[in-house]
Amino acid sequence: MRALYIVLIALILIACGDKSDEGAKAAGQPQAVDSIESTQSAQEQVIRAFGMNPPLSVLLEILNPQGMVGLNYKPYEEDIAFMPPNISTLPVLGHMGNRSVSFESLVALKPDVVFFSEGSSEDMLEPYQKVGIKTFIVPGYHFEDIPLAIKAYKEAFAADKRVSEKADMLLAFVEEQGKRLESLQNAITERPKVYFAQGFDGLKSQCASVGQKDLAYYIGGENALDCSMLDNPSIQSSINFEILASINPEVIFVRELPFYRELMSNAPLQWKNLSAFKNHRIYYAPSTPSNWLMRPPSVMQSLGFLWAFEKVQPTLISQKEVKERAQYFFHTFLRDLSDEEYERIQGLRE
Repeated sequence: MRALYIVLIALILIACGDKSDEGAKAAGQPQAVDSIESTQSAQEQVIRAFGMNPPLSVLLEILNPQGMVGLNYKPYEEDIAFMPPNISTLPVLGHMGNRSVSFESLVALKPDVVFFSEGSSEDMLEPYQKVGIKTFIVPGYHFEDIPLAIKAYKEAFAADKRVSEKADMLLAFVEEQGKRLESLQNAITERPKVYFAQGFDGLKSQCASVGQKDLAYYIGGENALDCSMLDNPSIQSSINFEILASINPEVIFVRELPFYRELMSNAPLQWKNLSAFKNHRIYYAPSTPSNWLMRPPSVMQSLGFLWAFEKVQPTLISQKEVKERAQYFFHTFLRDLSDEEYERIQGLRE
């Protein structure tokens, strides 16, 4: 593992050394609604911030935990150990998805900046702007958006040198993961059929249109569920087991841990007849500290896509390499991740 650490550190240092303001703009840095200026020393400035949905919060936990004023979700007990100190005790203020954030409660915590996701309407931003709070719209619905989201955060926290430097390191890591994934894509000769089991019965999933480069494509497979099979396709379409049996996926990723454990210990007979079950190719998609693979998308996909690629195309990349990259990420941006903990977050240990 030490050898891979050295390689990753070298690549990240090289990438960070090449960054410049002009380069960031040329790379498509997102346009902020406003920017934060400070007359204080960059070392002293702590910018208080809130993210309106879980992916935005996860980026804050990595880049600026000391400035977070609240959470938009209640952390799972098993994830708290991987969160920065005291983050789990912050007030839960709700999130943008169901418009449950109380404007008054958030403003009372005196944030300097509030992050919104792409597609947020002006009427959602305007109340905060009127009371002097800066607002940033951050892209983040697709894997390709992760670097843009990090650049948006770097711009927002330009007054804090510590956060800016950490953003550069994170961006370099994400870009290196993307390059590794791209190199693996070029080596694929056959794409297995993949199914993403969501819901507590595994009968909700996301479909794909023919030829679409969706989640399954990025991880080396082909989505087994074609949107043309469904009356109302969505990111979480409900299906019956007859449809699942007819597509008979070769690989299954399970979003909910209780259902995964049920499949591993006491699977219904009909599930046992699926190709993925017979060939021991059903996997729990990690969600510590946020989803590595499925919704909602977050920076953790930079780990999760490579992790899932190894499950779909095991001859092209080793489990050892994937684990070492994950442990490097946790060590650098969160906290050390032991071998036992790595197994636990994959659902392989209680």
